[in-house]
Amino acid sequence: MKQLIVKIALFVFIIFLVDKPIGFSISKGIINRQYDQRIELLMKGKVRSDVVIIGSSRSLNGIDTGELEKNLNNQTAYNFGFSGSNLNFHESIFNIITQVYQPKTILLVVDDDDAFKVNEKAIYRKDKLFPFIQYEPVLNEIVKNSSKSYLPSKVSWLYRENQNMFEAINWVFKGRLEPDETTNVNEFGFIPLSNEDKHLNKLVDRNLSIDYSPQKEQKTFIESLIAIVNESETMGIDLYLVRLPSYKAKLVGFNDRLVEIVGKNVPILDFSNELQDRKYHFDNGHLNANGAKSVASLISKKLNP
Repeated sequence: MKQLIVKIALFVFIIFLVDKPIGFSISKGIINRQYDQRIELLMKGKVRSDVVIIGSSRSLNGIDTGELEKNLNNQTAYNFGFSGSNLNFHESIFNIITQVYQPKTILLVVDDDDAFKVNEKAIYRKDKLFPFIQYEPVLNEIVKNSSKSYLPSKVSWLYRENQNMFEAINWVFKGRLEPDETTNVNEFGFIPLSNEDKHLNKLVDRNLSIDYSPQKEQKTFIESLIAIVNESETMGIDLYLVRLPSYKAKLVGFNDRLVEIVGKNVPILDFSNELQDRKYHFDNGHLNANGAKSVASLISKKLNP
């Protein structure tokens, strides 16, 4: 019996001896594989901006963050928007950032009619977090929003990094991923879109008004927004909800719905009816580089004292 216990203890020791070096190698490989290094920069202390932008592709492509920083009074700015992401994911990005440091101001870009409703193009982007799971704030959010377990992740690096194994191997043989329109961020975390309007449906009736309907809203998305609002208040962060211009019919009543959810104390920067000329639009939902630069100027005027 004693020999069996010794053998088991030796086996466990060997496993742990191998576990951490291999897990660390996987972690290093998967991080190096990523072209978008914004979360890594945050964790390494290289992003500590005063003003932070979070949201989906509309924020990633829709606010020229360098232009915003240039127009702000002695404040820095950075963009943590992620394409194809929903409010649950935005809450996780908020939590990750604020576990690392607390910005002075956070701009949460709200996706208007789709913000609180299921949209197959807006999901919880676990794939954007898993490469950085070695970091505790990221692990915490993955555990809350996936089947990953916390305790085994703390005990075993291999378990913690198991989803990253194949992409870490790809780093060895293929190197870093090629940038695309969702990952090719600049030094401010921003990705400008082409000024060509070939993706724009120009036949949209811009004079048409559509009443916002709360039908099909999902409680989970509303809860995420409320959580961001409450945590911002607790931490003393100035939170702004931002509505960006789009080349669509006018949405009526959405601001009233936001006030119903978050109250009157959260400022809403509504630019949805600004920049109506199609020269500012990449497609019907996204601003192009010109539009992103112009809206950054509009935002800075609201933020500057």
